[in-house]
Amino acid sequence: MNNPWPDTRDARQWLLLTAVLVLLGYNAPLLLPRYISLGHDGVLQYYPAEHALADALASGTLPFWTSHLQAGFPLFAQGQPGALYPINVLTFGLLPTPLAHRFTLIFHQALGLLGAIWWGRMLGISSMASVGMGLLFALSPPLNGDDVLLIDTVTWIPLLLGLAERCVQRHTPRAALLMIPLAAMQWLAGFPQIALYTALATHVYLGVRICSEDEPWAQRGALLAAWSCATALAMLLAAPQLLPTYELSHYSIRAAGAPEALAGEKSLFPAAILTLVLPSWRTFFFNAGLGIGMYIGILPAVLAATSIVTRPRRPWFYALLAMTATTLILALGQYNPLFPLLRRLPGFAYFRIPARYLYITQLGLITFAGCGWEVLVVGAVERTDRALRWCLHTVLAMLLLNGIAARPLLVWARPYLLSLAERYTVSHVMSNPFHVQSLAYYQFKIVTLYNAMLAAVSLGGQRVLLPLAVVVAGVWTWRWAGGRAAARRWLLPVWGCLVLVDLLAFAGWWRDTTTTTVVTEGMPVVGRLKAAMGASVCRFYWLTDAQMIEFGPQNLRVLQANYNLLFQLPSVGVYAPLAFGAYNDLMDRLGTVDLGIGFHPVRPEDVAHDRQLLDFLNVCFLVSREPLADFTPLTQVGDVRVYRNENAAPRAFAVGEVEALESTQGSVAWVKSHQARLREAAVLDEPLPVELSRDAAAHAEVVIRDYRDTAVSIDVTVTDAVLLVLTDTDYPGWQASIDGQATKLYRADALFRGVVVPRGAHRIDFQYRPKAFWQGLAIAAAAAAVALGWAVVARRRRARPISRARAS
Repeated sequence: MNNPWPDTRDARQWLLLTAVLVLLGYNAPLLLPRYISLGHDGVLQYYPAEHALADALASGTLPFWTSHLQAGFPLFAQGQPGALYPINVLTFGLLPTPLAHRFTLIFHQALGLLGAIWWGRMLGISSMASVGMGLLFALSPPLNGDDVLLIDTVTWIPLLLGLAERCVQRHTPRAALLMIPLAAMQWLAGFPQIALYTALATHVYLGVRICSEDEPWAQRGALLAAWSCATALAMLLAAPQLLPTYELSHYSIRAAGAPEALAGEKSLFPAAILTLVLPSWRTFFFNAGLGIGMYIGILPAVLAATSIVTRPRRPWFYALLAMTATTLILALGQYNPLFPLLRRLPGFAYFRIPARYLYITQLGLITFAGCGWEVLVVGAVERTDRALRWCLHTVLAMLLLNGIAARPLLVWARPYLLSLAERYTVSHVMSNPFHVQSLAYYQFKIVTLYNAMLAAVSLGGQRVLLPLAVVVAGVWTWRWAGGRAAARRWLLPVWGCLVLVDLLAFAGWWRDTTTTTVVTEGMPVVGRLKAAMGASVCRFYWLTDAQMIEFGPQNLRVLQANYNLLFQLPSVGVYAPLAFGAYNDLMDRLGTVDLGIGFHPVRPEDVAHDRQLLDFLNVCFLVSREPLADFTPLTQVGDVRVYRNENAAPRAFAVGEVEALESTQGSVAWVKSHQARLREAAVLDEPLPVELSRDAAAHAEVVIRDYRDTAVSIDVTVTDAVLLVLTDTDYPGWQASIDGQATKLYRADALFRGVVVPRGAHRIDFQYRPKAFWQGLAIAAAAAAVALGWAVVARRRRARPISRARAS
């Protein structure tokens, strides 16, 4: 049958324009200056990191270190600012931070659209189907959300797969050269987990794909080897970012790799695969930590299934199927019997949430949907027509059962389900050391999840009724079109509209936003606290109470870790998956270190118990909704109280007594058990070569003359040798000098900085020079030289390429 929609240049231009207009409509709120798209992690992690990047770029540097988190934190090494990601450097270096944040979201969604279109064209899929693939990719999670790091990284997946296909089609390793800068961009975007998964997926695709080529095995091996070398060079080009991150991981809670209980968290529960055609269940599975979903629309899912069932004669079919199936199996995580082995593979041990493999699975399904879309374009053969009808009716039956039969069953089984869930929580969830919430919290969450189940089967819900309506319309229009070319001409735009309505409704019709006041004005308590702290060198502590733990939406009512970066308020907390392990152990019951896995509830009695530790950490102010004893009330905003700590120690002081312990754990235990003596004594990781004077320490004059993130100057006058303790984190890259002469820097009290100061008046300087960053630059320069040499050699050999057309 003839194609009713010929693939002409004008048609391609109109299709692309339509797709761009759809994206602009979806992002309409972000085109207004008073709106910004921020989720929970956006407020507490990503936007503060972007704000720090913008501040650093404005001063001509990078956010290597911040003194506003914990007792100092290597923010650059965390990776979240994406400080070397070229797009971030340009946008946050040139634009105001809120505008730059909005721009990056829209830009990467548009890049994902174009990348998926190009990927489809590389596979030989028609322009109409490729544009449909682009819209599916751009309007599906995560690109329709607000997780900026995830979006920045996932965007590059179709481009890299397209280059892998091009490498095979050109039959030359030279094509792999183009992949090096793009893969390096993905590694620099700030989410190495997705970059690593992408590297694995492209190798699976390419490895299977070259088996379908009629080429000598030596040439096939050369293609795969070239791709592997290009992947390695891309990683090495990102070494200035990856090396500091790797260094930080050795000091973090994941120093020995992510614990198994944490690594398998949010694995894809097998039943969660049903969210592909039952989108109303996504909220339940997501909130239960059982998967993140991969919804691409009801009709695209049907088309993908049709394409897989009918096995179209495409050279890339089995390669794409292998990649999609592999990533889906890996996404099962702890539900995969091989997971304990897989998570110990090099590079994989540090990551959690295996369900993130689904972002590659999702692209594979979208590609199959694009192939299936051509069923509508060119007309179905008899076998394909039967498969499409079978898939449509199967999905329709599932939706009807979900919306009609499931609700009475759930209502009847309510007491059994709640009882079973509570028993499972007590025996399996609460035994996990990373789940620190109370039983009351889990009881509340169980009821919430049960209500989510009811909503998932309620015909009154949009995510139940709309997909059902879309499938009914799809079945009816397909039967109406039949084999008539004239009818099929109208079937395509009708199905296209149905798909768009389905996806936009699932995404909320337009991108979720909030007003920019949350990141420009902050909460009322911010101004009071900032005025109280003034220019003093001190920190504040926020108390996360049980009510905030149990009812998460109220979290932002109290100033949280990382959020304080927006207002330059030093906090002893940090919200980071790579927070220092020793610091986490030290704070313990104070719960100020959140590892991206849940807040520790803190009670007033916990604060009272560790009061002297807060004194030692230079905590001058406390923010709490709970009344606290032994602190001076300063102000109150609603139910949020601000207290002054009159007993806070200065940031730097002298001690005249030390003990030596080689074990970090032993040092942490010593600090926790000697809180009352931390102003007079310290524990070091090695013995001192000199004797210290207690009397000199008691009468020492210590004045901080200059305090900046990466440089601190302190004047010290003593009558005999003392140990100067600066309660800032000791971390590789920090160096110390006395009167301009380099001196040894000791790790004091498990993780702080200590310098032996001799008799007299001296100037002590601390400077941060991130050695791992400069080492990474050297590695990146070498990798760039190798890549350039490869390109030169490939260009010289261009006259005699390795191809099918060999010289006779």
